[in-house]
Amino acid sequence: MKYSYTARTKEGELKKGTIEAPTREDAEKSLLEQDLIVVFIGKYKKRAVNVGAVPFIGGVSSMNKIFFTRHLTALIGAGISLTEALEVLSGETKSSSFKTVINDVAASIRNGNTLSHAMSRHPKVFDRLYVHVVGIGEQSGTLEENLEYIVTQLEKARDLKQKLIAAMIYPAIIFFLAVFIAAGLIVFILPRLLPVFASFDVELPLTTKVLIGISSFFENYGFIAVGAFVGALILIRVLAIVPSVNFILARMALVVPIFGPIVRNLNLAFLSRTMETLIRSGVSMSEALEITSDSLGNAAYRRKLHSFMGPIKEGRGLGTEFEAEESFFPTTFSRMVSVGERSGGLEKSFNYLAVFYEKEVDNLTNNLSNILQPVLLVVVGFVVGFIAIAIVTPIYKFTESIGR
Repeated sequence: MKYSYTARTKEGELKKGTIEAPTREDAEKSLLEQDLIVVFIGKYKKRAVNVGAVPFIGGVSSMNKIFFTRHLTALIGAGISLTEALEVLSGETKSSSFKTVINDVAASIRNGNTLSHAMSRHPKVFDRLYVHVVGIGEQSGTLEENLEYIVTQLEKARDLKQKLIAAMIYPAIIFFLAVFIAAGLIVFILPRLLPVFASFDVELPLTTKVLIGISSFFENYGFIAVGAFVGALILIRVLAIVPSVNFILARMALVVPIFGPIVRNLNLAFLSRTMETLIRSGVSMSEALEITSDSLGNAAYRRKLHSFMGPIKEGRGLGTEFEAEESFFPTTFSRMVSVGERSGGLEKSFNYLAVFYEKEVDNLTNNLSNILQPVLLVVVGFVVGFIAIAIVTPIYKFTESIGR
């Protein structure tokens, strides 16, 4: 197997290359026999030239950020300078857009800027929380430890997202399968039965009339209906950019059955973890609130945290502000924060709350399929039963009239 490596010679010179070996351990052993100190080693990946490729717009994937941060931590710990470490990571990344960002960060550092300042030039890749924790690490001489902490938080956020997606796969398959079957019956099967129903000399039941009406509508206006539905989704997506509309949608997300508690606990977990990180790093309370509010995904929570900044600057307690907004912050949450403020252990309180709400989200996502399964079965059963009754009832009435 082929491996790519970065190593130092005895003279301290950085050397990069590839090596053939049965296993990674054998590759490391071979490099050590060549008097090379291994800094990084991984499977060699041939990079195809992507002609005319258009880099994606926005940030980078969470996996790319985790890979970058984890390996930057390891390279710094090995005593490699920032610019050299960034050159190594630029060569290892497969994303052309991320490579451009890393190269720009390295160039900015060569021009005399700090790592945090260089990263702040790319807010779509490195958010304020990331940049701030890096900056504090640079100032306090704990950059390696702070980067390790960032990796931990990125991995937790990724794991939560993956659990949510995994929990939604089965219900989504059942839902779309039911919609597909119902649409097939209404659009393709039922129109062939309409002439048969019309030949019956009986009064059609209400369920059959409703089903015929739905079938006729989709037969005549199906493309318009689908286009209107897609257009409505696009319109909602566009309007969601408007702050007032985004706020309304965020509030609605908090009260949606089943999903509302997940959204609430997810924001409380991220809020707690971010506040714990910033307070541990020595950031002032008002600044920590501002950074945390900008990092939250729900606009309602962002606005609420922003509203606390004024009172906090005036000397009011954070726990008191949380207690006044019980619809956003449960009593347990606000009281734990108040206890932390009084005891001087606010960092520990937020850490406890972060662990608690992360477990709550974990439990809710694990049970999501079990909760949605009976609901979907009832919905699917109702739809199938309605269609079956609408088709069978007129046939039964016709055979009954013949018997008379």
